[in-house]
Amino acid sequence: MSAAFLIHHLYEEHLKKCGEETAIVDQDIGYSYLDLHRRVDKLECTLRSLAFKRGDRIAIFLPKSIDFIVCVLAISRSGLVFIPINPSLKSDQVRHILEDSESSAIITSKLKLDLLGGQFRDDSHSWQRLIIKDNELFHDGKLVSPASYSDDTLQPTETDLAALFYTSGSTGQPKGVMLSHRNIVAGAMSVASYLKNCKSDRILAALPFSFDAGFSQITTSLFAGSRLILFDFLSGQQLISALVKYQITGLTAVPPIFMALSSASRPTGTSLSLRYFANTGGKLPVPILKNIRAMFPEALPFLMYGLTEAFRSTFLEPHEVEYRPESIGKAIPNVEILVINDRMKVCKAGEVGELVHRGPLVSQGYWRSPEKTAMRFKPLSLIEGLEESKEIAVFSGDQVYQDDEGYMFFVGRMDGMIKTSGYRVSPEEIEEIIYRSNLVEEVVAFGVDDIKLGQKIEVVCYANGHSQKVNYSTDLLNYCRKKMPGYMVPQKIHVSTRALPRNGNGKLDRARLTSECLETLLS
Repeated sequence: MSAAFLIHHLYEEHLKKCGEETAIVDQDIGYSYLDLHRRVDKLECTLRSLAFKRGDRIAIFLPKSIDFIVCVLAISRSGLVFIPINPSLKSDQVRHILEDSESSAIITSKLKLDLLGGQFRDDSHSWQRLIIKDNELFHDGKLVSPASYSDDTLQPTETDLAALFYTSGSTGQPKGVMLSHRNIVAGAMSVASYLKNCKSDRILAALPFSFDAGFSQITTSLFAGSRLILFDFLSGQQLISALVKYQITGLTAVPPIFMALSSASRPTGTSLSLRYFANTGGKLPVPILKNIRAMFPEALPFLMYGLTEAFRSTFLEPHEVEYRPESIGKAIPNVEILVINDRMKVCKAGEVGELVHRGPLVSQGYWRSPEKTAMRFKPLSLIEGLEESKEIAVFSGDQVYQDDEGYMFFVGRMDGMIKTSGYRVSPEEIEEIIYRSNLVEEVVAFGVDDIKLGQKIEVVCYANGHSQKVNYSTDLLNYCRKKMPGYMVPQKIHVSTRALPRNGNGKLDRARLTSECLETLLS
């Protein structure tokens, strides 16, 4: 990788050799690498006319589309920082990201802006509201004219901040993970190398682009010169139809998608080209894994593990899946993974410790949050035997162990995060939203193991007089559906007739409440 290898270089490498080849398919319309380049050129010049400064943050609140990808690449080329926002988020979550990141602008569609509500249309905000349509930007209803291109001081370097990916934390509101150009490009190269992505691949983008694994589909595809087919998942049958229609060779998904796929039926008389499938975002139950392998016997299975703070971390090679189907494998190329105990020593085989990731994929920390950064990003020199190292590693907060051959197995989180549908969700974030309903006095959210979702979200609440109302649980659930993205909405609400128990420090006793609810479920 050259000293100035940036995100937008991923596709520029292919312009001379395969510029006319299809790069992106969006709603059955194909866009070549040259088409993509022309669109990025135009949008970059348009962004320059708006006089943004180096490092300004630009949020992208768009559905999965060619416009989204063009925005990422144009923002990257302009020396700005892009922030992909999950299009399923509600207005309060979007506002938090814009305010926390101090975004200079949000690029969205008219439909999405209308759905955010009137509070996003007034002029009291510091961010510009930019509408993109047919690769043109509109500000306050007026078309923004492109500036003439000039090679000025906005040109980035590989160590510059490229993106903020917002991920839920264990203490409430999501926090922005700072990724450099080098982080993202190194991740694309590493993943493409072990998946052996190439120009003949047709990759299905089934995951949200705001999810690091979903975004990786863009970067690995562009790096390899592959064809990326944009796809919004609705059902297993719809997914298998897409695999057939587009003759997909590569599919990366989370366990709930694979579970839906395993129940679908393959149309008779059809052929498939699937070369590999890769699981991420949680453990894939062994029975589901076996079903998927039986459906696609020619496809190589990859079981992966990653964290937003370091993009990708481990994968299990396909030939080991038969023998270690519950393993998360070993380190991906160009990465070292250590398992460290609480005495800062490397664990022996079978000893449970914290997964520590080092290498070029380690991000730059959390946006404007030095205390939270210091808790997760620590000097490698703290580990026995590495005292001379000047490197910073990410301490994942995930407990794992290695077998005698060095293969890793996930044990659990060290904090209270809920892992559901491939997302990490903070219980405190759920609780904060529910408190704002004014329907509860006390509430605790927790995760319950679920074969389909990984964990399903449940809450227990005390509402004093509120809970005596007819349809109380329904009213609270409807509020959650209005204010939360679908993956965050509780599957069940437990209503307590008395105040919730507290521990010796006066805090709500989360462990006891979770245990009591689980006992009730199992009794």
